[in-house]
Amino acid sequence: MIQFKLNGQAVKSNVPSTTNLLTVLSHDLQVNGTKFGCGKAQCGACLVLVDGNPVKSCVAPVSAVV
Repeated sequence: MIQFKLNGQAVKSNVPSTTNLLTVLSHDLQVNGTKFGCGKAQCGACLVLVDGNPVKSCVAPVSAVV
């Protein structure tokens, strides 16, 4: 079970900590603003802010936000 704050609200997901952040946001939490682009952290379509820092969510494990 992974727990973190998303836009100030506590959320949780029952995924392995190695699951990429993009998958958790789009599939588990239905956050549809984050998009899949290249899948290689090159295009920036998956970019999200984690504590004010840009993170390419297609390659970042969800454990990066915990």
